[in-house]
Amino acid sequence: MGINKKLIGSRIQAIRKEKNRRQKDVAEAVGLTDQYISKIERGDTSVTLSTISDIADYLGVDIGALIAGTNTGAPDYCKYDLFEIMEKASPKQREAICAHARIVLKGQYLMGD
Repeated sequence: MGINKKLIGSRIQAIRKEKNRRQKDVAEAVGLTDQYISKIERGDTSVTLSTISDIADYLGVDIGALIAGTNTGAPDYCKYDLFEIMEKASPKQREAICAHARIVLKGQYLMGD
């Protein structure tokens, strides 16, 4: 399964418009032409992960928001994943998940930030 160019392009376009940015703004920020950004948004050209990363940085979103439609910076990131995990978990697994979550929330687990 390859990268869906049209889907990535439509995500870039949607986020760009949401942030009131022009194709020209994105192009200048990442060192490309606005015509090339237009091709990316239409899914008419292949794009490197490096370019996707540069665009994501400029738009202020996680690269996952462009590639997979997930934004790890969003307040509800993982919320539904956790619901699904808990639904599939056995009672003992739920207890373990809750115990770990409590440790993280109490700050007893060293996080990256």
